[in-house]
Amino acid sequence: MRDARSAGGAQGAGGPSLAIPFPTAEGPGGKTLRDAVEDLERMMLQAVLRDTGGNKTRAARALGLSRLGLRKKMARYGMDG
Repeated sequence: MRDARSAGGAQGAGGPSLAIPFPTAEGPGGKTLRDAVEDLERMMLQAVLRDTGGNKTRAARALGLSRLGLRKKMARYGMDG
């Protein structure tokens, strides 16, 4: 299994730095991993749907989802349409 040092993270291979704060019980604005994943999914869905002009078939293909999977995620995030 690879660790963070060998995964090409912020300091490896000149890749982009991702400043993601770790959630803490006391920290303001701390998020759970689930919250962070849901935020990322929502942002990706919105961006791909915008880029495809709302074409769900093309958006699903770009995201590696079935059309049904895309529709379920859209419903989960209140993006029915």
